[in-house]
Amino acid sequence: MIQDSTNDTSTNDTNTNDTSTDDIKKELGENNDLIVKELIENIIGRLDLNTKEQNIIQNQENPVNYKNVENVENIENVEKEFVKLVNKKKSNNKKTYNNKNRHYIKEVGGDKSYASASVTFYHSKLGYLLSNEYRWGEKTNLYHLVGGKTELGDRDILYTGLREFVEESNMYMDSTIVRNGDIKYLTNKLYKLVVKKVKQYDLCVNDKKNLYHKFFIFNINSFDSLEIRNKIMGLPKFFEKLVEKDNKELNYLIWINNENKDKLNKEFSLMLNYFYSNIDNFTVYNQF
Repeated sequence: MIQDSTNDTSTNDTNTNDTSTDDIKKELGENNDLIVKELIENIIGRLDLNTKEQNIIQNQENPVNYKNVENVENIENVEKEFVKLVNKKKSNNKKTYNNKNRHYIKEVGGDKSYASASVTFYHSKLGYLLSNEYRWGEKTNLYHLVGGKTELGDRDILYTGLREFVEESNMYMDSTIVRNGDIKYLTNKLYKLVVKKVKQYDLCVNDKKNLYHKFFIFNINSFDSLEIRNKIMGLPKFFEKLVEKDNKELNYLIWINNENKDKLNKEFSLMLNYFYSNIDNFTVYNQF
């Protein structure tokens, strides 16, 4: 999932808001189990922890001494304790948890490195296929782009974007186009279909490390496969009907066009606003 940030989200730098002890107590109540549960969820979101890091924290019986919560001046102190915990666990298994192993994708013929990508499908009548999801940074549900971080095994940044779309949209759960929820199969199928028909734009997310996010736009009107075109067009309804969804933070998928954009734009994420403001600057992706 994409984070609105100007920093590399794989690091453990925290962006915190001061929270008084009284505010913590008022919000969490006196139940210690509730305190643990709520603070864990809050901190996981604020630190942008990946799945493995989340599991580390959630599996701890006593990650922080919550009995002394009255001594916590603000949420940042608690977050620091979690950072220490995660780093300690990472040091015990560097191959799995060390941030130095965060995988980035080098630009072909350039000096940029990509940390994340998003995929947005466009239809001449329906508009842009976007998501409504909970944004930890803004602490509310907003309209956003579908995408996420690069991973080891991604052949290039286009593959990253498509893989993340397949995962986040739950498209791989459509048994009529993919067997046994094979994410890799469906990603490769989309890759072959769109590879020559994509526009792109870069956003620098970390100046020091020269890290970028890659936006992709695909016009599905030009797709050779009528089956895939129709499946993508119907994704909002497909997602809505799913009983079991892997992505718990994504509320629904939606086509946004000129007819509903003005009504919804007050609920756009920062990155989605950036996307719309730079659509005219997108160029053909020709790194093949």
